[in-house]
Amino acid sequence: MPDFRVSDTASEHPKLRAAGLAAFGLWTAAGSWCMNPAHLTDGWVPLHYVQSWSSGKKLAKKLVEVGLWVEEQRDGTPGFRFHDWEGYQRSRSSIEDEKRKAKDRMARVRAGRVRPNSERTFAQTEPEGSANVHDSLTLTLTHTPLGDLGGEVTKATRASAKRPLDRCSEHATEERPPPCGRCADARRARTEWDRENAARIRACRLCDGEGQRWDPAGKHRGTIGPCDHRPMVVAS
Repeated sequence: MPDFRVSDTASEHPKLRAAGLAAFGLWTAAGSWCMNPAHLTDGWVPLHYVQSWSSGKKLAKKLVEVGLWVEEQRDGTPGFRFHDWEGYQRSRSSIEDEKRKAKDRMARVRAGRVRPNSERTFAQTEPEGSANVHDSLTLTLTHTPLGDLGGEVTKATRASAKRPLDRCSEHATEERPPPCGRCADARRARTEWDRENAARIRACRLCDGEGQRWDPAGKHRGTIGPCDHRPMVVAS
């Protein structure tokens, strides 16, 4: 399902603090309204919704004053637009594209062309290279030369990639990064990577309980390094 993303540092954001708790509540409720599948307005909320809340118009004025909202009309209807929505939230077009891909995958699953991923069938389905679809959000990772993982996680890199960072490369060194949609994606990707890595380790007979590969003779643990959960091919 589409979700309105609120960063774990939002409570300390200077604009939200300046707006006040009541305006913060309206901001959050309006964001949820914008991401409702029945609306998906890309960050625009109509005045009539704002006024459905007690003191809504007054609170909206405060959000405009601190720079969180901008007054904007759409098709003659007055309302407000979230500032920098596209920098933190998914767009309507991307959500609809994700839903289309998920629907297509489920159609292929039902047709028997692709087996669904689960902890029970993970080891058998891994070589197929099918996409990991979680609801409407596809979580994949990309491995960079610096070891920073973010964005997309492919089947080819899942088994051997390092544990991904829990924030985007832009905020990797910041102790308290600002609200960031890419950081939220990174946290989701890291949680998914941890879950799938634990499932791989449980299913693998080539490594120990910590994901370390036994040597070919089976005498020592961890001398080869992280296990890729694939049998070794010895050249003759």
